[in-house]
Amino acid sequence: MSKIVVTEPFYLGRDDCGYCHGKKDERFANEYMKSILGPSESFTIGASIQFISTQDYDDFMNMGFRRSGDFLYKTDMLRNCCRYYTIRTNCRYLKVKKNHRQVINRFIAAISDNTSPTHNSNKNRKNKPFNLEDMMTAELNSKRFKTQFQPSTFTEEKYELYKKYQVKVHNDLPEDVSESQFKRFLCDSLFKEEEINGTDEEWDSLNSWVENAVNKKNPKAQRLGPTHECYYLDGKLIAFSVIDFLPSGVSSVYFVWDPDYAHLSLGTLSGLREILMVEKLSLDYYYLGYYIADCPKMVYKGQFGGELLDVCNETYYPLTEVEPYIKNSNLFVLGAKEQTQEFHLTSKYPQSVKTKENTIPLENIVDQIYNQQTFDNAQKTVDTLSKDVKLTDEFPPVVPGLIPVAQLQELIDSGNVEQITMGFYLRNSGKLIYKNFSEMNQSERSSFIICLRVFGFIKVSRIILVVL
Repeated sequence: MSKIVVTEPFYLGRDDCGYCHGKKDERFANEYMKSILGPSESFTIGASIQFISTQDYDDFMNMGFRRSGDFLYKTDMLRNCCRYYTIRTNCRYLKVKKNHRQVINRFIAAISDNTSPTHNSNKNRKNKPFNLEDMMTAELNSKRFKTQFQPSTFTEEKYELYKKYQVKVHNDLPEDVSESQFKRFLCDSLFKEEEINGTDEEWDSLNSWVENAVNKKNPKAQRLGPTHECYYLDGKLIAFSVIDFLPSGVSSVYFVWDPDYAHLSLGTLSGLREILMVEKLSLDYYYLGYYIADCPKMVYKGQFGGELLDVCNETYYPLTEVEPYIKNSNLFVLGAKEQTQEFHLTSKYPQSVKTKENTIPLENIVDQIYNQQTFDNAQKTVDTLSKDVKLTDEFPPVVPGLIPVAQLQELIDSGNVEQITMGFYLRNSGKLIYKNFSEMNQSERSSFIICLRVFGFIKVSRIILVVL
Protein backbone atom coordinates (compact mmCIF):
# COMPACT_ATOMS: atom_id res chain seq x y z
CA MET A 1 0.00 0.00 0.00
CA SER A 2 1.17 3.53 -0.76
CA LYS A 3 2.28 5.91 1.97
CA ILE A 4 0.53 9.09 3.04
CA VAL A 5 3.00 11.96 3.48
CA VAL A 6 1.64 14.78 5.65
CA THR A 7 2.57 17.60 7.97
CA GLU A 8 1.20 17.48 11.51
CA PRO A 9 -2.55 18.24 11.64
CA PHE A 10 -3.58 21.43 13.37
CA TYR A 11 -6.78 22.89 14.80
CA LEU A 12 -7.47 26.47 13.78
CA GLY A 13 -10.25 28.74 15.00
CA ARG A 14 -11.36 32.11 13.73
CA ASP A 15 -14.06 34.57 14.72
CA ASP A 16 -15.37 35.17 11.21
CA CYS A 17 -17.23 32.42 9.35
CA GLY A 18 -16.68 32.57 5.60
CA TYR A 19 -20.36 31.86 4.91
CA CYS A 20 -22.52 33.61 7.51
CA HIS A 21 -19.80 36.07 8.67
CA GLY A 22 -21.05 35.77 12.24
CA LYS A 23 -24.44 37.24 11.35
CA LYS A 24 -26.47 34.13 12.04
CA ASP A 25 -29.56 34.86 14.13
CA GLU A 26 -29.56 33.65 17.76
CA ARG A 27 -32.38 31.24 16.95
CA PHE A 28 -29.87 29.21 14.89
CA ALA A 29 -27.74 28.42 17.97
CA ASN A 30 -28.46 24.98 19.48
CA GLU A 31 -29.35 24.81 23.15
CA TYR A 32 -26.49 22.44 23.93
CA MET A 33 -24.10 24.82 22.19
CA LYS A 34 -25.30 27.73 24.32
CA SER A 35 -25.09 25.87 27.61
CA ILE A 36 -21.83 23.97 27.08
CA LEU A 37 -19.66 25.68 24.53
CA GLY A 38 -20.74 29.29 24.41
CA PRO A 39 -20.70 31.43 21.24
CA SER A 40 -20.30 29.74 17.87
CA GLU A 41 -17.17 30.28 15.82
CA SER A 42 -15.49 28.66 12.82
CA PHE A 43 -12.98 25.86 13.43
CA THR A 44 -10.94 23.84 10.93
CA ILE A 45 -8.90 20.67 11.32
CA GLY A 46 -6.31 20.58 8.55
CA ALA A 47 -2.98 19.32 7.28
CA SER A 48 -0.80 19.85 4.22
CA ILE A 49 -0.58 16.68 2.16
CA GLN A 50 2.53 16.06 0.11
CA PHE A 51 1.63 12.62 -1.21
CA ILE A 52 -1.60 10.60 -1.21
CA SER A 53 -3.41 8.16 -3.50
CA THR A 54 -6.87 8.78 -4.93
CA GLN A 55 -8.11 5.79 -2.92
CA ASP A 56 -6.90 7.26 0.36
CA TYR A 57 -8.39 10.65 -0.47
CA ASP A 58 -11.64 8.89 -1.38
CA ASP A 59 -11.62 7.28 2.07
CA PHE A 60 -10.86 10.58 3.80
CA MET A 61 -13.60 12.35 1.88
CA ASN A 62 -16.07 9.79 3.22
CA MET A 63 -14.85 10.69 6.72
CA GLY A 64 -15.86 14.32 6.13
CA PHE A 65 -12.59 15.72 4.72
CA ARG A 66 -12.21 17.83 1.58
CA ARG A 67 -9.21 19.27 -0.21
CA SER A 68 -8.29 22.78 -1.32
CA GLY A 69 -5.24 22.43 -3.53
CA ASP A 70 -2.93 20.22 -1.46
CA PHE A 71 -4.57 21.15 1.85
CA LEU A 72 -6.77 18.50 3.49
CA TYR A 73 -9.36 19.78 5.96
CA LYS A 74 -12.63 19.21 7.77
CA THR A 75 -14.59 21.39 10.16
CA ASP A 76 -15.52 20.95 13.80
CA MET A 77 -19.18 20.03 13.39
CA LEU A 78 -19.92 20.65 17.06
CA ARG A 79 -18.56 24.18 17.41
CA ASN A 80 -19.03 25.71 13.97
CA CYS A 81 -21.88 28.15 13.50
CA CYS A 82 -22.41 26.60 10.03
CA ARG A 83 -22.58 22.80 9.70
CA TYR A 84 -20.57 21.52 6.72
CA TYR A 85 -22.16 18.21 5.67
CA THR A 86 -20.53 16.07 2.99
CA ILE A 87 -23.15 15.56 0.26
CA ARG A 88 -23.17 13.09 -2.61
CA THR A 89 -25.74 12.03 -5.17
CA ASN A 90 -26.34 10.05 -8.37
CA CYS A 91 -29.04 9.51 -10.98
CA ARG A 92 -31.05 7.42 -8.53
CA TYR A 93 -31.45 10.43 -6.22
CA LEU A 94 -31.80 13.05 -8.94
CA LYS A 95 -35.36 14.23 -9.50
CA VAL A 96 -35.37 16.38 -12.63
CA LYS A 97 -37.24 19.62 -11.93
CA LYS A 98 -38.79 22.23 -14.20
CA ASN A 99 -35.76 24.54 -13.94
CA HIS A 100 -33.49 21.59 -14.86
CA ARG A 101 -35.52 21.00 -18.03
CA GLN A 102 -35.35 24.67 -18.88
CA VAL A 103 -31.56 24.74 -18.43
CA ILE A 104 -31.05 21.67 -20.62
CA ASN A 105 -33.39 22.94 -23.35
CA ARG A 106 -31.73 26.36 -23.33
CA PHE A 107 -28.30 24.72 -23.57
CA ILE A 108 -29.37 22.53 -26.51
CA ALA A 109 -30.73 25.59 -28.30
CA ALA A 110 -27.50 27.53 -27.64
CA ILE A 111 -25.22 24.87 -29.11
CA SER A 112 -27.42 24.16 -32.12
CA ASP A 113 -25.70 24.71 -35.45
CA ASN A 114 -28.66 26.87 -36.43
CA THR A 115 -28.03 30.09 -34.46
CA SER A 116 -31.71 31.03 -34.30
CA PRO A 117 -33.13 30.50 -30.79
CA THR A 118 -36.47 29.67 -32.39
CA HIS A 119 -35.12 26.78 -34.38
CA ASN A 120 -37.93 24.40 -35.33
CA SER A 121 -36.30 21.37 -33.72
CA ASN A 122 -36.28 23.15 -30.39
CA LYS A 123 -39.92 24.07 -30.80
CA ASN A 124 -40.77 20.45 -31.45
CA ARG A 125 -38.95 19.40 -28.26
CA LYS A 126 -41.78 20.88 -26.21
CA ASN A 127 -44.08 18.14 -27.44
CA LYS A 128 -41.67 15.30 -26.54
CA PRO A 129 -41.07 13.69 -23.13
CA PHE A 130 -38.00 15.21 -21.48
CA ASN A 131 -34.90 13.03 -21.43
CA LEU A 132 -31.74 14.17 -19.65
CA GLU A 133 -29.69 12.17 -22.13
CA ASP A 134 -30.81 14.43 -24.98
CA MET A 135 -28.01 16.82 -24.08
CA MET A 136 -25.46 14.11 -24.91
CA THR A 137 -26.91 13.68 -28.39
CA ALA A 138 -26.99 17.45 -28.86
CA GLU A 139 -23.33 17.71 -27.83
CA LEU A 140 -22.30 14.93 -30.16
CA ASN A 141 -24.09 16.54 -33.12
CA SER A 142 -22.98 20.11 -32.41
CA LYS A 143 -20.14 21.63 -34.41
CA ARG A 144 -20.13 24.71 -32.16
CA PHE A 145 -19.75 23.20 -28.70
CA LYS A 146 -17.21 20.80 -27.24
CA THR A 147 -15.52 20.02 -23.96
CA GLN A 148 -11.98 18.84 -23.39
CA PHE A 149 -10.61 17.01 -20.37
CA GLN A 150 -7.03 17.82 -19.48
CA PRO A 151 -4.65 17.68 -16.49
CA SER A 152 -5.19 20.28 -13.78
CA THR A 153 -2.38 22.49 -15.01
CA PHE A 154 -2.08 26.25 -15.40
CA THR A 155 -2.91 27.96 -18.68
CA GLU A 156 -3.25 31.67 -19.31
CA GLU A 157 -6.68 31.07 -20.84
CA LYS A 158 -8.05 29.36 -17.73
CA TYR A 159 -6.48 31.90 -15.39
CA GLU A 160 -7.98 34.89 -17.24
CA LEU A 161 -11.44 33.31 -17.13
CA TYR A 162 -11.01 32.52 -13.42
CA LYS A 163 -10.01 36.12 -12.70
CA LYS A 164 -13.00 37.46 -14.63
CA TYR A 165 -15.32 35.10 -12.76
CA GLN A 166 -13.95 35.91 -9.30
CA VAL A 167 -14.11 39.67 -9.86
CA LYS A 168 -17.56 39.84 -11.48
CA VAL A 169 -19.36 37.04 -9.66
CA HIS A 170 -17.66 36.96 -6.25
CA ASN A 171 -16.65 40.63 -6.11
CA ASP A 172 -12.96 39.89 -5.47
CA LEU A 173 -10.50 42.71 -5.99
CA PRO A 174 -8.50 42.18 -9.23
CA GLU A 175 -5.20 42.52 -7.38
CA ASP A 176 -6.21 39.68 -5.05
CA VAL A 177 -6.71 37.20 -7.90
CA SER A 178 -3.11 36.31 -8.70
CA GLU A 179 -1.64 33.54 -10.81
CA SER A 180 -0.07 31.98 -7.71
CA GLN A 181 -3.40 31.98 -5.89
CA PHE A 182 -5.09 30.35 -8.89
CA LYS A 183 -2.39 27.67 -9.14
CA ARG A 184 -2.52 26.96 -5.41
CA PHE A 185 -6.33 26.74 -5.35
CA LEU A 186 -7.24 24.95 -8.58
CA CYS A 187 -4.06 23.48 -10.08
CA ASP A 188 -2.03 22.12 -7.18
CA SER A 189 -3.12 18.78 -5.77
CA LEU A 190 -2.08 16.18 -3.24
CA PHE A 191 -2.06 13.10 -5.47
CA LYS A 192 0.62 10.78 -6.78
CA GLU A 193 2.43 12.02 -9.89
CA GLU A 194 1.17 9.21 -12.11
CA GLU A 195 -2.42 9.98 -11.08
CA ILE A 196 -1.92 13.69 -11.75
CA ASN A 197 -0.52 13.08 -15.24
CA GLY A 198 -2.72 10.18 -16.30
CA THR A 199 -2.16 8.11 -19.45
CA ASP A 200 -2.99 8.86 -23.09
CA GLU A 201 -5.52 6.03 -23.03
CA GLU A 202 -7.26 7.51 -19.97
CA TRP A 203 -7.54 10.96 -21.55
CA ASP A 204 -8.75 9.56 -24.89
CA SER A 205 -11.36 7.45 -23.13
CA LEU A 206 -12.54 10.36 -20.98
CA ASN A 207 -12.78 12.74 -23.93
CA SER A 208 -14.93 10.16 -25.72
CA TRP A 209 -17.39 9.55 -22.90
CA VAL A 210 -20.30 11.32 -24.62
CA GLU A 211 -19.73 9.48 -27.89
CA ASN A 212 -19.33 6.17 -26.06
CA ALA A 213 -22.50 6.77 -24.04
CA VAL A 214 -24.61 7.67 -27.08
CA ASN A 215 -23.26 4.66 -29.00
CA LYS A 216 -23.48 2.45 -25.89
CA LYS A 217 -19.77 1.60 -25.83
CA ASN A 218 -17.85 0.89 -22.65
CA PRO A 219 -14.93 3.19 -21.74
CA LYS A 220 -11.51 1.66 -22.43
CA ALA A 221 -9.78 3.12 -19.37
CA GLN A 222 -10.86 4.73 -16.11
CA ARG A 223 -9.35 8.08 -15.22
CA LEU A 224 -8.23 8.55 -11.60
CA GLY A 225 -6.89 11.90 -10.49
CA PRO A 226 -7.37 15.70 -10.62
CA THR A 227 -8.87 16.95 -13.86
CA HIS A 228 -10.03 20.12 -15.62
CA GLU A 229 -12.88 19.89 -18.11
CA CYS A 230 -12.92 22.94 -20.39
CA TYR A 231 -16.17 24.05 -22.09
CA TYR A 232 -15.77 25.70 -25.52
CA LEU A 233 -18.48 27.45 -27.53
CA ASP A 234 -17.50 28.68 -31.00
CA GLY A 235 -13.87 28.15 -30.04
CA LYS A 236 -14.08 30.31 -26.89
CA LEU A 237 -13.51 29.00 -23.37
CA ILE A 238 -16.76 29.77 -21.53
CA ALA A 239 -16.31 27.57 -18.44
CA PHE A 240 -14.17 24.92 -16.83
CA SER A 241 -14.89 22.35 -14.17
CA VAL A 242 -12.30 21.31 -11.58
CA ILE A 243 -13.03 17.71 -10.60
CA ASP A 244 -11.32 14.72 -9.02
CA PHE A 245 -11.91 11.27 -10.48
CA LEU A 246 -11.88 8.81 -7.56
CA PRO A 247 -12.55 5.08 -7.17
CA SER A 248 -16.07 5.70 -5.83
CA GLY A 249 -17.01 8.54 -8.17
CA VAL A 250 -16.39 12.12 -9.20
CA SER A 251 -15.75 14.91 -6.70
CA SER A 252 -16.58 18.46 -7.72
CA VAL A 253 -13.89 20.88 -6.51
CA TYR A 254 -14.89 24.15 -8.22
CA PHE A 255 -16.66 25.45 -11.31
CA VAL A 256 -15.72 28.62 -13.18
CA TRP A 257 -17.98 30.20 -15.83
CA ASP A 258 -17.93 33.31 -17.98
CA PRO A 259 -20.36 35.93 -16.60
CA ASP A 260 -21.20 36.87 -20.21
CA TYR A 261 -22.91 33.47 -20.47
CA ALA A 262 -24.90 33.67 -17.25
CA HIS A 263 -28.11 33.11 -19.22
CA LEU A 264 -27.04 29.49 -19.84
CA SER A 265 -26.98 28.64 -16.08
CA LEU A 266 -23.73 26.78 -16.63
CA GLY A 267 -23.33 25.88 -12.95
CA THR A 268 -26.62 23.97 -12.91
CA LEU A 269 -25.84 22.51 -16.33
CA SER A 270 -22.46 21.19 -15.17
CA GLY A 271 -24.04 19.54 -12.12
CA LEU A 272 -26.63 17.72 -14.23
CA ARG A 273 -24.06 16.82 -16.84
CA GLU A 274 -21.55 15.44 -14.33
CA ILE A 275 -24.22 13.39 -12.53
CA LEU A 276 -25.07 11.87 -15.90
CA MET A 277 -21.37 11.33 -16.65
CA VAL A 278 -20.97 9.41 -13.37
CA GLU A 279 -23.81 7.15 -14.45
CA LYS A 280 -22.41 6.54 -17.93
CA LEU A 281 -18.92 5.82 -16.61
CA SER A 282 -20.41 3.23 -14.20
CA LEU A 283 -19.24 5.15 -11.13
CA ASP A 284 -21.20 5.26 -7.90
CA TYR A 285 -21.46 8.85 -6.72
CA TYR A 286 -21.12 12.50 -7.60
CA TYR A 287 -19.70 14.42 -4.62
CA LEU A 288 -20.82 18.04 -4.47
CA GLY A 289 -18.53 19.13 -1.62
CA TYR A 290 -20.14 20.53 1.50
CA TYR A 291 -23.82 21.28 2.06
CA ILE A 292 -24.92 23.96 4.52
CA ALA A 293 -28.67 23.79 5.00
CA ASP A 294 -29.25 27.46 5.84
CA CYS A 295 -26.64 29.05 3.57
CA PRO A 296 -28.00 30.68 0.37
CA LYS A 297 -24.72 29.91 -1.44
CA MET A 298 -24.96 26.21 -0.61
CA VAL A 299 -28.63 25.21 -0.63
CA TYR A 300 -28.67 24.89 -4.44
CA LYS A 301 -26.86 21.57 -3.99
CA GLY A 302 -30.01 20.12 -2.48
CA GLN A 303 -31.81 20.47 -5.82
CA PHE A 304 -29.74 17.54 -7.10
CA GLY A 305 -30.97 15.26 -4.29
CA GLY A 306 -28.61 12.87 -2.57
CA GLU A 307 -27.47 11.92 0.90
CA LEU A 308 -25.56 13.52 3.78
CA LEU A 309 -22.73 12.06 5.87
CA ASP A 310 -23.30 11.42 9.55
CA VAL A 311 -19.70 12.13 10.52
CA CYS A 312 -19.89 10.27 13.84
CA ASN A 313 -21.17 7.03 12.33
CA GLU A 314 -19.43 7.53 8.97
CA THR A 315 -22.73 6.56 7.37
CA TYR A 316 -24.77 8.37 4.71
CA TYR A 317 -28.48 9.04 5.02
CA PRO A 318 -30.90 10.41 2.39
CA LEU A 319 -31.18 14.19 2.49
CA THR A 320 -34.97 13.93 2.70
CA GLU A 321 -34.63 11.74 5.80
CA VAL A 322 -32.33 14.05 7.77
CA GLU A 323 -33.71 17.44 6.65
CA PRO A 324 -35.85 17.80 9.80
CA TYR A 325 -32.75 17.26 11.96
CA ILE A 326 -30.51 19.85 10.29
CA LYS A 327 -32.94 22.78 10.30
CA ASN A 328 -31.80 25.89 12.14
CA SER A 329 -28.16 24.89 11.68
CA ASN A 330 -28.43 21.80 13.89
CA LEU A 331 -26.00 18.91 14.03
CA PHE A 332 -27.38 15.41 13.57
CA VAL A 333 -26.13 12.06 14.82
CA LEU A 334 -28.57 9.25 14.11
CA GLY A 335 -29.04 6.50 16.65
CA ALA A 336 -31.50 4.99 19.09
CA LYS A 337 -32.24 6.15 22.61
CA GLU A 338 -31.37 2.66 23.86
CA GLN A 339 -27.78 3.19 22.74
CA THR A 340 -25.25 4.44 25.24
CA GLN A 341 -23.17 7.48 24.44
CA GLU A 342 -20.11 5.22 24.50
CA PHE A 343 -21.36 3.57 21.29
CA HIS A 344 -20.81 6.80 19.40
CA LEU A 345 -17.91 8.20 21.37
CA THR A 346 -15.65 5.23 22.08
CA SER A 347 -16.48 2.48 19.59
CA LYS A 348 -13.42 1.54 17.55
CA TYR A 349 -15.45 1.03 14.40
CA PRO A 350 -18.73 2.93 14.81
CA GLN A 351 -21.59 1.62 12.71
CA SER A 352 -25.10 2.91 12.43
CA VAL A 353 -27.87 0.90 14.04
CA LYS A 354 -29.48 1.13 10.62
CA THR A 355 -27.19 -1.66 9.44
CA LYS A 356 -28.83 -4.02 11.94
CA GLU A 357 -31.87 -4.89 9.81
CA ASN A 358 -33.54 -1.54 10.49
CA THR A 359 -35.22 -2.96 13.58
CA ILE A 360 -34.55 0.03 15.82
CA PRO A 361 -36.07 3.38 14.85
CA LEU A 362 -33.42 6.06 14.47
CA GLU A 363 -33.60 9.63 15.67
CA ASN A 364 -31.26 12.54 16.28
CA ILE A 365 -29.49 11.75 19.56
CA VAL A 366 -27.00 14.61 19.47
CA ASP A 367 -28.20 16.09 22.78
CA GLN A 368 -27.96 12.65 24.36
CA ILE A 369 -24.30 12.09 23.46
CA TYR A 370 -22.99 15.66 23.69
CA ASN A 371 -23.74 16.90 27.19
CA GLN A 372 -21.84 18.16 30.20
CA GLN A 373 -21.02 14.64 31.38
CA THR A 374 -19.43 13.89 27.99
CA PHE A 375 -17.12 16.88 28.27
CA ASP A 376 -16.27 16.21 31.92
CA ASN A 377 -15.40 12.57 31.19
CA ALA A 378 -13.30 13.52 28.19
CA GLN A 379 -11.34 16.08 30.20
CA LYS A 380 -10.61 13.49 32.91
CA THR A 381 -9.31 11.13 30.21
CA VAL A 382 -7.09 13.87 28.80
CA ASP A 383 -5.64 14.46 32.26
CA THR A 384 -4.87 10.74 32.56
CA LEU A 385 -3.42 10.53 29.05
CA SER A 386 -1.08 13.40 29.81
CA LYS A 387 0.94 11.03 32.01
CA ASP A 388 2.00 9.10 28.91
CA VAL A 389 1.58 11.70 26.18
CA LYS A 390 1.89 15.45 26.26
CA LEU A 391 -1.37 16.32 24.54
CA THR A 392 -1.65 19.73 22.95
CA ASP A 393 -4.37 22.06 24.17
CA GLU A 394 -4.95 22.97 20.54
CA PHE A 395 -7.47 20.14 19.97
CA PRO A 396 -10.57 20.10 22.21
CA PRO A 397 -11.19 16.85 24.15
CA VAL A 398 -14.43 16.21 22.21
CA VAL A 399 -14.67 16.66 18.41
CA PRO A 400 -17.22 14.74 16.29
CA GLY A 401 -15.57 12.50 13.71
CA LEU A 402 -12.21 12.25 15.49
CA ILE A 403 -11.19 9.18 17.49
CA PRO A 404 -12.41 9.88 21.05
CA VAL A 405 -9.80 10.36 23.76
CA ALA A 406 -11.29 7.45 25.71
CA GLN A 407 -10.47 5.16 22.80
CA LEU A 408 -6.92 6.53 22.67
CA GLN A 409 -6.54 5.71 26.36
CA GLU A 410 -7.85 2.20 25.70
CA LEU A 411 -5.33 1.68 22.88
CA ILE A 412 -2.44 2.74 25.13
CA ASP A 413 -3.60 0.74 28.17
CA SER A 414 -4.17 -2.43 26.13
CA GLY A 415 -0.80 -2.17 24.39
CA ASN A 416 -2.48 -2.23 20.96
CA VAL A 417 -0.86 1.09 20.15
CA GLU A 418 2.48 -0.75 20.01
CA GLN A 419 1.26 -2.56 16.88
CA ILE A 420 1.39 0.70 14.93
CA THR A 421 4.62 1.99 13.43
CA MET A 422 4.69 5.51 12.01
CA GLY A 423 7.34 7.17 9.86
CA PHE A 424 9.01 10.48 10.68
CA TYR A 425 10.73 12.31 7.82
CA LEU A 426 13.32 14.75 9.16
CA ARG A 427 13.39 17.44 6.51
CA ASN A 428 16.64 19.07 7.68
CA SER A 429 18.66 15.85 7.48
CA GLY A 430 16.61 14.04 4.87
CA LYS A 431 16.31 10.98 7.12
CA LEU A 432 13.24 8.75 7.30
CA ILE A 433 12.84 6.92 10.61
CA TYR A 434 10.11 4.44 11.58
CA LYS A 435 9.21 4.08 15.24
CA ASN A 436 6.60 2.36 17.36
CA PHE A 437 5.08 4.03 20.40
CA SER A 438 7.63 2.85 22.97
CA GLU A 439 10.51 4.11 20.81
CA MET A 440 9.10 7.62 20.42
CA ASN A 441 10.12 10.56 22.56
CA GLN A 442 7.43 12.71 24.16
CA SER A 443 7.19 15.13 21.23
CA GLU A 444 6.91 12.28 18.73
CA ARG A 445 4.27 10.57 20.86
CA SER A 446 2.22 13.75 20.88
CA SER A 447 2.44 14.02 17.07
CA PHE A 448 1.59 10.35 16.71
CA ILE A 449 -1.52 10.66 18.90
CA ILE A 450 -2.72 13.71 16.95
CA CYS A 451 -2.33 11.81 13.66
CA LEU A 452 -4.04 8.76 15.14
CA ARG A 453 -6.94 10.83 16.41
CA VAL A 454 -7.43 12.77 13.15
CA PHE A 455 -6.70 10.13 10.50
CA GLY A 456 -7.81 6.97 12.28
CA PHE A 457 -6.36 3.64 13.36
CA ILE A 458 -6.19 2.14 9.86
CA LYS A 459 -4.52 5.05 8.06
CA VAL A 460 -1.96 6.09 10.67
CA SER A 461 0.21 3.02 10.08
CA ARG A 462 0.90 4.26 6.54
CA ILE A 463 1.59 7.87 7.47
CA ILE A 464 4.96 9.53 7.09
CA LEU A 465 4.98 12.71 9.15
CA VAL A 466 7.14 15.52 7.79
CA VAL A 467 9.02 17.05 10.72
CA LEU A 468 9.97 20.64 9.94
